[in-house]
Amino acid sequence: MFRNTIISTALLLSIFSISYTQTIIEAVRYSSFDYGSTARSIGVGGAFTAIGADISASTINPAGLGEYRFGEFVFSFGVNLDNQDATLGGQTMGNSKVTSNIGVLGYVSTNRHRSTSALNYSSFAISLNRFLSFDNAFEFRGDTPGSITQRFVERANTLGLNDLDNFEAGPAFDTGAIFDFDEDQFYETDFGDFTAVLPKTQTVSREGSGSELNIGYGASLKSNLSFGINLGIPIFTFTERKEYSEFDQDNNIDFFEDLEYVEMLETAGVGINAKIGVIYKLNNKIKLSLAGHTPSAMFLSDEFFTDLTYAFNDTGSTESSLAQSPNGEFEYQFTTPWRAILGGAYIFTLGGNLVQKRNEEAAAFAARRKAQTKGFLTAEVEFVGYTNSNFNLTANSNDPLDAEFEQTLNNEITTSLKSVPIVKVGAEIAKGDFRYRAGVRYQPSIFINDDAATIRYSGGIGIRINRVFIDLAATFDTTSLNYSPYFLVDPTENQVVNVEGTRINADLTFGYKI
Repeated sequence: MFRNTIISTALLLSIFSISYTQTIIEAVRYSSFDYGSTARSIGVGGAFTAIGADISASTINPAGLGEYRFGEFVFSFGVNLDNQDATLGGQTMGNSKVTSNIGVLGYVSTNRHRSTSALNYSSFAISLNRFLSFDNAFEFRGDTPGSITQRFVERANTLGLNDLDNFEAGPAFDTGAIFDFDEDQFYETDFGDFTAVLPKTQTVSREGSGSELNIGYGASLKSNLSFGINLGIPIFTFTERKEYSEFDQDNNIDFFEDLEYVEMLETAGVGINAKIGVIYKLNNKIKLSLAGHTPSAMFLSDEFFTDLTYAFNDTGSTESSLAQSPNGEFEYQFTTPWRAILGGAYIFTLGGNLVQKRNEEAAAFAARRKAQTKGFLTAEVEFVGYTNSNFNLTANSNDPLDAEFEQTLNNEITTSLKSVPIVKVGAEIAKGDFRYRAGVRYQPSIFINDDAATIRYSGGIGIRINRVFIDLAATFDTTSLNYSPYFLVDPTENQVVNVEGTRINADLTFGYKI
């Protein structure tokens, strides 16, 4: 989704300790909701705000619950194929990962009201909808100048041994990756001025997802207006493991043999939000919709550690040392952006409206009606205010360093991110028992001074047999980003890895009308 890593983030991360795992990238990670968890809504590009009568309405526009005429049970299952090609120093390595998930599990109860009531139909829904997948892996190898020990030196300089942090500089000193011969609190390494070309490699593996427990209510009025409200409880799990290595296979660097630096991060969290929406039918063909999502108040906790192994030879035999950090823990809060969605749909029937002929049997008329071609065209624009997201690192802390980093990080969000419109367009054609769908989703980059955009294509088919419905959908999109395994004070000295990815998702939904 993001073509360029924000360079100023490198400076930000080079100043503060690894004990702060919160970054702009994490802000984007927990703000990029992609609602549309049934195959039907996915097949039309997620442009389902004005359509309704699908359980994904709980997460997109709860007014869609008012469009139901029958209740239903729904279950959706998905498979993801992720391919990543990472390039450093002209060398490219590929990585593929296949994962599966439950897209949605839900129930809708629908009631038809008496003619004396202002309501026509009303529905209550409860569902668990997946809206994010963090599953991703890539690996790079390249021969380039520089070493991660420069990062460790920058973390250690001007500090006494007792002041070195427990996750980078401290383990680096304990293993001999950095040292202070002159005892002047300016540290040295085996790498001199860091200009020597050195083979380096890293594997990055990420797992986890974002799911939301939704409790929604929607109703349709006899005045062609539907409305709805929804309470959402998002739940996040995220795990990231990085294994970085350097090795002197050509003996270009005196004493140094190899090093391995492992970083592990696990994040878990829960939040709360609300959604409201309306759908208005101008006539039998045109529907307009408006929905608003409040920010999600997220309560998150991080657990993390690092391991550093360093091997060197200064006596004729190789010595290797391992230093392990303590287990770090940090609890904090994060507020996601607000969302506003404006949509519309055009309902069509090819061949015109049918009129039952005199003396025509009901079965014959039903057969002619079933043979008609029907469908809809739908579009929506979703506005997301990424600059309104923010971290609260002092909710459980009185540490002035936490307050300083919180202010720096939130300022970085304001100056580096922007609010964007996400455009979705889709269509469905129904012929007899079968449904055919296609859609596209366009999202510009959320980073300032970046003109890149993500385009996701989708398509699907479905079948309706009495009370049973089965839908299949697939999406395809590409990503491009610049990644750095470590950050230095001078961002021009960072290792820059270009990661090009393609992702194919397939989702299968089963439902039963009740």
